[in-house]
Amino acid sequence: MDNLTNKVGQDKIDLQVLKESEARFRSIVLWSPDAIIVTDEKEKIEYINPAAERFFNRKMGSFVGQDFGLPLVDGERVEIDIFRPGKEPGVGDMHVVEAEWLNKKVHLITIRDITERKRVEEKLRDSEERFRVAQEISPDGFTILRPVRDEKGEIVDFTWIYENQAIARINGTDPQEVIGKRLLDLFPTHKGTPVFEAYLQVADTGKTRILEEFYAGMIISKPTWLRLVVVSMGEDIAILAQDITERKRTEEEIRKNEIKYRILVENLPQKIFHKDINLAYISCNENYARDLKLKPEEIAGKTDFDFYPRELAEKYRGDDKRIMTQGRSEEIEEKYLQDGQEKWVHTIKVPVIDSSGAISGIIGIFWDITERKRAEEAMAAKVKELEKLAKIMEGREDRIIELKNEVKKLKSGS
Repeated sequence: MDNLTNKVGQDKIDLQVLKESEARFRSIVLWSPDAIIVTDEKEKIEYINPAAERFFNRKMGSFVGQDFGLPLVDGERVEIDIFRPGKEPGVGDMHVVEAEWLNKKVHLITIRDITERKRVEEKLRDSEERFRVAQEISPDGFTILRPVRDEKGEIVDFTWIYENQAIARINGTDPQEVIGKRLLDLFPTHKGTPVFEAYLQVADTGKTRILEEFYAGMIISKPTWLRLVVVSMGEDIAILAQDITERKRTEEEIRKNEIKYRILVENLPQKIFHKDINLAYISCNENYARDLKLKPEEIAGKTDFDFYPRELAEKYRGDDKRIMTQGRSEEIEEKYLQDGQEKWVHTIKVPVIDSSGAISGIIGIFWDITERKRAEEAMAAKVKELEKLAKIMEGREDRIIELKNEVKKLKSGS
């Protein structure tokens, strides 16, 4: 009797456990976010859960007894297109297993809605394609490198993930063959260079680096200037490379010309200055700076009021404004103070026109004409004296002739 009682008690416990297990599985099926479908061995639908109703936008009653419509293979996992009444088509990730359900063999099908994921992937593919096309037609080089770390986690090299045609032309590599290869295998002299150190720094810290680096020899066959922008891309680094060789050559040519003209200007005997649109000095040559008791580089930002009496400074600035307003050069003979002494100078002032055609300042060149002025003044004084003497002598020649004739008459007794 006790054994029977124990057996009945155990059966009740087993039944309770079974009911609890059934409840748990029912909850899982009912609340699962994935569509769950049960078909019999002939692939007729016997059950769908609420998630499947939402996924297909149909009630269970319209499914039960219908053919599933797709071949079902145990263990198979495939992506399927879903056409849903009143909703946009979707994509599902379908997994099929054979199982026991209500004491019979069935197909248990789970379908996860991956429509949004597919849309994101499609957008990502479109974005990647646009990126690829943009990089392939870009005149600038673009490279993606992935760090190679040793057992200590330290970066020892980089492998190519991507490079476009522009950088391939610069470094002489093939964009397809280079993928997966190590940087230092192809360019061993790269190690220890400022560029390689910049790669390491960006990969370790994530901080962007911008540098201009001159390449020659093994890496690039001809001398080339590159402007590099190195940025972090997750675990990778990206390098934008702009070929600035022509710009550098132009800058060097300008620098050489500037030196050449600076030497020429510094050796001219004339005084030369440059003012901006507000009539503040930008620069001058050594000869003018010497008169002002300063170095040429110290004149920047100063005005005539810093060097001359107000009346003279206003006169100079008035001339400058008139010339810039009229847009044409002028030659002026004017007074000038040097070491406290008043002198005369001959000044040529020319408006400066920038690349847009606007007047941006004025350039002046002048030289000392004091000796010439003094000579002209002496000559003018002499001329004035001669004119005065001529006026005094005017009419006296006729009177002398008359006196001579009277003397002759007296001598002849007439």
